[in-house]
Order: sequence, then structure tokens, then C-alpha cells
Amino acid sequence: MAKGKIVAWYQGRNEFGPRALGNRSILADPRDPKSAIKLNNSIKNRESFMPFAPSVLMENSTDYFESFGTESPYMILSFNVRKEKRNIIPAILSIDGTARIQTVNKNDNHKY
Repeated sequence: MAKGKIVAWYQGRNEFGPRALGNRSILADPRDPKSAIKLNNSIKNRESFMPFAPSVLMENSTDYFESFGTESPYMILSFNVRKEKRNIIPAILSIDGTARIQTVNKNDNHKY
């Protein structure tokens, strides 16, 4: 991913529903502003301006997001991206400065 590659991650059982929660996921470098464009154009076939939902370790979530320690394991909540981090992770940033995140912890999905 650090070299600009896109990774297809598949493990264990399939998930049911609209969200990939670590058993079937497409992974890319959130630091690369071209990641979202590449994914949207070549894989997802959707508008190029749409950001992707990042997975973040729960214990690191408040480093990047104004989540106040709130868990968000199903990517249904949006949080403000800390202003000092926005230039570091542009591929996941919505136009309003938020991101729809998935918090991950070792108990829910150890490998992921």
C-alpha cells in the first residue's frame, strides 16, 4: 500500500450488508490523494470526488478524528478529521472535513 498498490483483503466468513468490515475489504494508502481517484475510477466505478471510509484502530482514533473515544465499528458515523491531520490523510477526507470511519479493535477482528 505504501507503494501505491491496492490490496484486496479477504479472510474468514463473508459479511452481509453494505459495509466491508475487515473480512472483505479493499485497502489503499489514505495518505495518497490519488488513492480515492484510482479506486473510484478502476474498481468502484463511482464519482471520483467520493472519499473512502478508513479503518482505524480504536486506540488511535482520537489521534486523527474528533471522535471523543466513540466506537464506530459499522461505518455509519462521520467524525471531524482533526485539522492538523487533514493534509496527512487526504484520500479519506470528505469536502466538509469529515470521514465516515470504522473503528477496529483486536477483540473484533484480530488479523485485520
